[in-house]
Amino acid sequence: MNRIKLDVYGFYRTKLKQTEVDCEFLKKCCETLTDENRKLYKELQELKALKVGQPLYMKLPAAATLTVCPSCERAGAAQNSTKPHHRYGSFTNPSAAC
Repeated sequence: MNRIKLDVYGFYRTKLKQTEVDCEFLKKCCETLTDENRKLYKELQELKALKVGQPLYMKLPAAATLTVCPSCERAGAAQNSTKPHHRYGSFTNPSAAC
């Protein structure tokens, strides 16, 4: 064979080898992702089984609930304010003017 044909043959042989290496790498990545996907799906099913009917947050009792005055950003009790800080009284409605 002449030199040009040998160079082209060597180039394609090297290219084919690199493609085979890339293919094996991608197969391993795919297997890893498939395994991880199975684990995550199993975990999701377990969490769904545990959380059926249970809220994802904890409700606070009414005594611990505070509201913030929109105009002065002062915190106050939601409904049981004995001393209003503005002339409109306790600010239970967050859109009410102070």
